[in-house]
Amino acid sequence: MPALHTTLARFCACVVFVLQTTQLCVQESTPRTKDIQIKAYDTSFYALIDKDTKAFVLYNKGIWLEGAVMLPDKSLIFSDVKANKLLRYDEKQGVSVYLPISHFQNGHTLDTKGNLIAASHGKRGIEKFENGKWVMLADSYKGKKFNSPNDCITHSNGDIYFTDPAFGIRNAQESYGGKIEQDGEYVYRYTPTSNTIVRLDTPFIKAPKWLSALS
Repeated sequence: MPALHTTLARFCACVVFVLQTTQLCVQESTPRTKDIQIKAYDTSFYALIDKDTKAFVLYNKGIWLEGAVMLPDKSLIFSDVKANKLLRYDEKQGVSVYLPISHFQNGHTLDTKGNLIAASHGKRGIEKFENGKWVMLADSYKGKKFNSPNDCITHSNGDIYFTDPAFGIRNAQESYGGKIEQDGEYVYRYTPTSNTIVRLDTPFIKAPKWLSALS
């Protein structure tokens, strides 16, 4: 699926890196560098970001940081999933709380109009922030609730791809719990123009989590 591969490769081309130690890092060449290497599985990635770029710690007070995306105003949104809140970084104001209760949002992307899209463990769906409120785009497939959508990315044609593993719903620190209704863990495609959802055939992916590193 070349189109999907192209979309997911671009997702990887983010200048934000969330370390396992929950230290959020952003590209910068300063004396405060850490032992961080930028490794690309597809060398075309280096056309988007300098492979010799250094990183420094921007924020290290999170519990479990994920889902970073840059908004049109150049501020940075990212999830502290286990703290159940969404944070925002602005170069002038630093880090602040964007949503005090995020309903365990994880991954984020922007749609083709620049609206924020979120994968929500708590709401078990993909939602959009538009005109000052969150609107649910998709929270079920064939009448059954999703497990815990974890990551998402928008194709240039407006379609939204997202993963739906089950580990979120099974973890009391990452969701509100509930009954697993889907018969497996899959990648889905949501088409806003037709309001349709397609389950993708990904037999080699045991538990889809992230959408990344494809060309």
